[in-house]
Amino acid sequence: MALVIEDGSIVAGANSYITLDEFRAFAEDRGVEPPTSEDELAPMIFEAADYINAYEPRYKGERVNPLGQEMSWPRKRVKIFGADFPDDKIPPQLKVAQLQAALTVLQGTSLLPNITSFAVRREKVDVIEVEYATGGGQNNTATEEMTPKFPAIMSSLDPLFRPSEILRAYRS
Repeated sequence: MALVIEDGSIVAGANSYITLDEFRAFAEDRGVEPPTSEDELAPMIFEAADYINAYEPRYKGERVNPLGQEMSWPRKRVKIFGADFPDDKIPPQLKVAQLQAALTVLQGTSLLPNITSFAVRREKVDVIEVEYATGGGQNNTATEEMTPKFPAIMSSLDPLFRPSEILRAYRS
């Protein structure tokens, strides 16, 4: 599948905010050599876009065309750093977040892991005893310990989140 870039004009079939060339340059600037094949790069960029779009409920504003756009952005009624942001543009912070997310995938880390086990809370060696963290409660650290944290991505997204969502994004 080819990349279709959302540029703020509500592009039909859009599946990315960044181009292959933007990603290649971003990776190379950070000393990482990306694959040259679009077939190898595109899935990384798609996973990064999926990750960025998964935060949609936390973003400021609302979709420009709720039923007619593929991606979370463009959005209307958004202020970034106190200034109105045009509803026909993609914020540079969003693009940087997707670039950073794609770089994370390129380096071998899944952004959307399928977590199916529990964190070990207690372990005893003699007469083998293991206790796993289970559902809810203050003492349950399973979700927090097992959910990957990506501060480089989140710091780019911070200006795009509703104020009440910023700290929550780092916890979940």
